[in-house]
Amino acid sequence: MSDDRIRARAARAAAELSETEAAFEAMRENAIAAWAATADAESAHRESLYRAVKVIDAVRDHLLQRVQDGEVVAFAQRMREV
Repeated sequence: MSDDRIRARAARAAAELSETEAAFEAMRENAIAAWAATADAESAHRESLYRAVKVIDAVRDHLLQRVQDGEVVAFAQRMREV
């Protein structure tokens, strides 16, 4: 993948992350609260909520990685220019 494409992808990821950070946190908190409120017999529901938290974290981490990839490419380009 070209440096320009990585930077463009990073810029899109950064914009998306800045728009969705509060939503990620709210969804995560809601899922954890629902998880904590489950009854003893609701193990399947707890498992589903656990997976939801893991997916939320994975999507957020993926966006963060794209942002970091772009920062590394931009840094490398600045170093080449020095």
